[in-house]
Amino acid sequence: MRHRPSFVLASLGLVVALLPGRASANSFQAGGLAPPSPSSGPTSSQPTETERLLQEADRADSGRGLEFAYVDLEAGGQFVDLEGFGASGGGLLPSVPGLSAAERSGFGPMFGAGAGVRLLFFTLGPRFRYASFSDWDLLSIGGDVGVHFPLGNLEPYASLGAGYTKVGRATKALFGDVGDVSVDGLNLRLDAGADYFLTKVFSVGARASFDVLFLSRDAVDPQTLTSATSGPEHARAQAYGADGSGVGFGASASVVLGLHF
Repeated sequence: MRHRPSFVLASLGLVVALLPGRASANSFQAGGLAPPSPSSGPTSSQPTETERLLQEADRADSGRGLEFAYVDLEAGGQFVDLEGFGASGGGLLPSVPGLSAAERSGFGPMFGAGAGVRLLFFTLGPRFRYASFSDWDLLSIGGDVGVHFPLGNLEPYASLGAGYTKVGRATKALFGDVGDVSVDGLNLRLDAGADYFLTKVFSVGARASFDVLFLSRDAVDPQTLTSATSGPEHARAQAYGADGSGVGFGASASVVLGLHF
């Protein structure tokens, strides 16, 4: 019985020897060291706001990938009334009794092209349009900024545009044999449309536009329009010898083909 304490101590030593993990941990702690805790390792960095927006756009575009530039062509029809909201002075295209009156409004074919850059949901770039009517043409060049709403392969959008507009190709019924009468000004445009992506880089779509036209006509020397001193030709020359202006509008619908890069 007097050997029992020695037996108990030997048994405890055997148990400790069979627990290497605990002994190892105790030895680290005894030397002033401790194994790293699971939470002390490197943590994953959180995405920045820009990265989050890029990831969201990439998910929303149905696998098309990010777009950085675009080119599009459009064709359709346009209705324009050059003095639809009113005129002042002699007007843009004054009528004279005894001579053919100029059509101030009409419907005709319209063609256009645009290009630009895209950042996430926003686009910015120049645009050109040309429409032909019975007595004159309407040309415009400017820029627009748009916002797009990706819904898979379908992408509705809206845009605002502004630029320079000129009335060209005036007929002899307006100015006789001299074509130095200039009618031009500023246009503001609101577009709404949608593109459908047939592939990652090619889309077809439709666009509707409404334009407001701020046009003016500078006075010209009556003698450059006619040498007549009386009659309708003289009356027309006198009418175009005074300044004129008008505020008009245009509405158009077109089919759009686009390339996206």
